[in-house]
Amino acid sequence: LAGSPGMTGAAVLCANAALHAGAGLITVHVERDFPKYLVSAMPPEVMVKASDDPVSEAFSAKHDALVIGPGTGNCSEGYHQSLMEHLAGDTRPLLLDADALNRISQAGRLDLLKASHVVTPHPGEFARLAPDLAKRDRTEACREFVTRYPCTLLLKGSRTLVAYGGEPVHFNPTGHAGMASGGQGDTLAGVIGTLLAQGLQATDAASLGAWLCGRAAERTLADGPIATASDTIRHLGEAMRDWRERRR
Repeated sequence: LAGSPGMTGAAVLCANAALHAGAGLITVHVERDFPKYLVSAMPPEVMVKASDDPVSEAFSAKHDALVIGPGTGNCSEGYHQSLMEHLAGDTRPLLLDADALNRISQAGRLDLLKASHVVTPHPGEFARLAPDLAKRDRTEACREFVTRYPCTLLLKGSRTLVAYGGEPVHFNPTGHAGMASGGQGDTLAGVIGTLLAQGLQATDAASLGAWLCGRAAERTLADGPIATASDTIRHLGEAMRDWRERRR
């Protein structure tokens, strides 16, 4: 569940990242009026399904995992209301990012977060989710957040942190400052969503996804100091090989 008019790139990057991370079958569920903005940019391997209630369609399909939120800020109010309703009753693995997190914070519905969920806020989104934690030490803030809510938290930053209640906070060692560009979060969401669909536990999927995206961006340094999201996606295969061979 990604993308809305004016925010098509998020859906394209998320789906493309999932494709290159090894997802077997990818479907992007969008509102009825959206495909004309999307079809020409979407990889041909990805299915795009439009409906009057794409949230209901996505949750009723037999997907192994869901990625929700990248670029959905311009979706209808009915879309967001449907999302809240379906989150309440679904327990499958899913990732919540970007505009999905903003809507949850606006509605005060952090009670919807479950152990099968990975939430991936950047610092601004985290401040909206937990205003009282935003100015605390990042590690302490992560620990406190996951004592309140039974989800896996991936807090983006110069060192991405991954936390789950009762476990040590994980620090991701890969990546570099040149990743500070639009679309990297959408890419990360697609990779983690794929790992969830492949059966990894939420904390492992978040930790490995962060490592792979950071390592893929490191691979782009041979071409210059800046890594765009598309660059990261292009090098995901090499990053996966590095992980298998314990090479960095």
